[in-house]
Amino acid sequence: MEYRYHKGNILDNIYLINNIQKSDLEIDRFDNIDYHQSLLDFKDKLLTLKDKQVLIVGDYDCDGICATTITKRLLEHLGINNSYYIPSRIDEGYGLSEKIVSIAHKHHYDVIITVDNGVSATSSISLANSLGIKVMIIDHHEYVDMPDCYGFIHPNLLDKDFNKLSAGALCYLLSTLFYEDDYSLVLGGLSILSDMVGVLNYNRYLLKKMMNILNTSDMYQIKLLNGASIDYDSLSFNAIPKINAVSRMGYNANILVKYFLSDKDECIKLHDSINKINDYRKNETKTECDLALSMLNRKDKLALIVSSEFKEGICGLIANRISLNYDVPCIVFSKKDGLLKGSGRSRENFNIYEYLLDTKDLFTSFGGHGQACGVCIEESKLDDLKAYIDTHKLNMLDYYKDVISVDQSDIDLDLFEKIDSLKPFGIDFKEPLIHIKDFEYKSKFLIKNKYPKFTVDNKLTAISFNEYDSYRQFNDIYAYIRKDDYHQGALSLLIDDVL
Repeated sequence: MEYRYHKGNILDNIYLINNIQKSDLEIDRFDNIDYHQSLLDFKDKLLTLKDKQVLIVGDYDCDGICATTITKRLLEHLGINNSYYIPSRIDEGYGLSEKIVSIAHKHHYDVIITVDNGVSATSSISLANSLGIKVMIIDHHEYVDMPDCYGFIHPNLLDKDFNKLSAGALCYLLSTLFYEDDYSLVLGGLSILSDMVGVLNYNRYLLKKMMNILNTSDMYQIKLLNGASIDYDSLSFNAIPKINAVSRMGYNANILVKYFLSDKDECIKLHDSINKINDYRKNETKTECDLALSMLNRKDKLALIVSSEFKEGICGLIANRISLNYDVPCIVFSKKDGLLKGSGRSRENFNIYEYLLDTKDLFTSFGGHGQACGVCIEESKLDDLKAYIDTHKLNMLDYYKDVISVDQSDIDLDLFEKIDSLKPFGIDFKEPLIHIKDFEYKSKFLIKNKYPKFTVDNKLTAISFNEYDSYRQFNDIYAYIRKDDYHQGALSLLIDDVL
């Protein structure tokens, strides 16, 4: 890993590293917004649906679940008859299929509204049009051609402050044309965190308002999933993985929309099931990650890992872990009956979607965005994909990590609070990585016989979740500053790398 070092005022360096001004973090301008014409047009078309039967078709991930829930609440507010449907990840796959369109026609639906999908469903939209079903699309995935639909909302159509919204955030933005709703806002914020679409502009506005609401209200649906103590990190590591686990493990994701629409007693019952599914997901992910790592060829410039033992829903988690830990773009495929279903992930210096765009004819399905893609390919065409990768250079941007060098003695509560006040961090606004030269500690021990933890004093510890052997000898550490959850007032350094 290459590093670029910065010294001096911590806040100034954070702005410099992220190429933003302090004013870019201000969100008051979103208290009153001018709505883009595409949103106003969509609003007008919604108002024509009051005597229609509407089917909402959402994606099975957290963004899609949140978007579906927000949209259903909006349609009910408008008095529009509606139902929702979340396809099975395993049995039906992503998005609006011709099968779903046919079923909608059989049950006399007049309109289909897709959320977090739809832009690539060309054949399904054509079928719907031929059957007299109007299709309205709310999506944020990349598309080549404008879909032939009745209504369309996409970040690409909006102003720059709104051009990186999740599907859930788009649905919430649409809903504000009709009414204000704290619960829908929280779901929109949760969808932003889950899809890692960026934390500046309108996204930041929603995330900050979400956190204020969650910390001042008893929103039991979120607190059951997350725990009572809520911050951005806990939502990302507790609530969101639970939501995504349901479809990943092949269970019916419609229960998640039901969960978000239920009263407290029903939520408690459903959460018990969701929690058990997530525990199952954790165990399977560890097993399958270990298998994938044993198959990884470190010389590959874009790793393709295929196994019939991979569960389709876990492929993305495996690919993400390999991409992050081994700094290589990766697609992990689950193999069944001659068909390979895969999820790809890459670091921010490489757009995996654009790279594969020229090969999309090889795939039976293809979609995604910059650092993530979902694909399906016949096993017989895998060699053609490998040949393309062998002969086409990866357009890798220069990649290095910016770090802020501080003295070890500067690590205190004041420094933590300065950094913490700038949250949320994420895409477009990275959390600062701190460099400490000649790191000193008093003692070291292993957690779970694997992860080294260092004691500096009663106010500071450091821990790494990388392999122990990497830490036998080092001088410098690169780490993120955290509160120590087990010792009030103490801090912990989460070690990312050592030198």
